[in-house]
Amino acid sequence: MVKIVLIVGTLLVTGCSSVVKTNDLLMINTKKTPINITAISNGDWFEPAIHKVEDIAITHDDGITTRGLHLSVKDSKYVVIYFGGNSFRIQDAGIGLTRRFAQLGVDFVWMDYRGLGASDGIPSIDTLKKDAISTHNFVQQYDKKIILHGVSMGSLLAANIAASDNDIHALVLEAAISDVESLVKGMAPSWKTVEVDPELKGISNEEFIAKYEGPLLFIVGEDDSVTPSDNTRKLFNTSPSNQKSFIVVLNASHVNSMTFDQAFNEYASFLKSLN
Repeated sequence: MVKIVLIVGTLLVTGCSSVVKTNDLLMINTKKTPINITAISNGDWFEPAIHKVEDIAITHDDGITTRGLHLSVKDSKYVVIYFGGNSFRIQDAGIGLTRRFAQLGVDFVWMDYRGLGASDGIPSIDTLKKDAISTHNFVQQYDKKIILHGVSMGSLLAANIAASDNDIHALVLEAAISDVESLVKGMAPSWKTVEVDPELKGISNEEFIAKYEGPLLFIVGEDDSVTPSDNTRKLFNTSPSNQKSFIVVLNASHVNSMTFDQAFNEYASFLKSLN
């Protein structure tokens, strides 16, 4: 959610009132950045007898194509669909994250959001939700148990699917957003009046999480000031799941928890606890 941070900085210097609109929040390419699959397969961790990685593309109902990658791991029971933060591009972080999930022994699918990275189109809240559902439907062809992993803005997309799909095997929410309106207003100074446009006001993770009863892991950085641990704890308490975990990653900030061994080890334990 890098762009949210930038917007809040702008709010500090734009008078006593501001209106935050959908287009203010969603990132979009200045130019496309292709996905470098070769850089992943050339990694010193990559073993061709165990790992395979491929480019994938999904053409959605409106004709727009999003692009991403699929890592498969020999004998894996699970496939993780990764919904990154608002500014995440595969070209920037794909090598490190793909390696991390390969070490967890799970398949991994990550698509660049429309309008970002290698993907076509212009994003909106509605199209991002629809694209996420299309991605989930696409991944079902691999015939493995599906785990949704949503980060920051991506937590809204992952939880939205999990709330209405009983075939989801587990849900992981990292740096989860409670709702966009309170996030933006909470980061503005007390003297600033901030209005959020109607499309953003209706986006709430609490209602999604309240409907999901499957295995659930919350991950948040100790030093996360954008989506602090108190907010994550509130979401954790909202969940009716009988198999849920909550971890605060020491020294981690916003959206970088998976680079820490603590998060990796807890994730591995969570995977082992699944049926």
